[in-house]
Amino acid sequence: MIIEVENAIRLASKNHILPYFGKLDSSDIREKSPGDIVTIADVETEAALAEKFVELIPNSQIVGEEADSSGARLSQRLTTSETLWIIDPLDGTQNFTSGSPRFATLVTLVVDGQPACSWTYTPILKTMAIAIVGRGAYVNGKRVQVNPPVPRLGFIDIAAPQMHWWPDSFRELAENLRTAGANLSHFDTAGLSYLDVVLGQRCVLLLTWESVWDHAAGLLLLQEAGGTSTTFDGSAFALEGGNALPLIAAPSHACAQLVYNALLGAPPAS
Repeated sequence: MIIEVENAIRLASKNHILPYFGKLDSSDIREKSPGDIVTIADVETEAALAEKFVELIPNSQIVGEEADSSGARLSQRLTTSETLWIIDPLDGTQNFTSGSPRFATLVTLVVDGQPACSWTYTPILKTMAIAIVGRGAYVNGKRVQVNPPVPRLGFIDIAAPQMHWWPDSFRELAENLRTAGANLSHFDTAGLSYLDVVLGQRCVLLLTWESVWDHAAGLLLLQEAGGTSTTFDGSAFALEGGNALPLIAAPSHACAQLVYNALLGAPPAS
């Protein structure tokens, strides 16, 4: 089934994403909420994947960003469904509409409340990342492992969302990081940033929102590549929400702890 899902994602991209890349009309784009847009490519891709996945596993449930972003029973479905697909048809929609290649399709298969497999596909960058719980993380067919840096704050690239997405509660924490001498930059899209951490192109992510379709695939990929993640109260990320934020995603527990301490304003260990 791993290959069948991969093929379905590639086909959906070929039929419903790439034909619109660089060719969107204004009528193909709408705003879901201020600053949050959706395109015809998002909608068509999600519909095509949902249809295929229910065909692959009859009676499985679908949670898609476009169909469920305002769903009232989303939390219940995430915790009670025996088999569930989480779909982000086009992670990085802003990038897609502006002509940047940094966008991806994210899919996670959840069994009995736990992520079992995930797929991260970047059609322009030609990358397919697959994670299978207990069996590792693979990028274009090659098994990958994170390569943690020396756990010193000045050596760690810490990436957060663009500042206009920061909740007020995060601003003081970010100032603590700067005071501690951390290198704080910004990432553009969650799904690809998890992949960047796995490939060693970024180090630590600070994520200030918990939409499950943005995180499920990347968190499993990071876990199976030997990395770690923690919410701000030390708990594992809960798919159904209610997490203490920011979420810290890192290549090692040592890096995550160092960043956590700096967020709190604690002096570095001697």
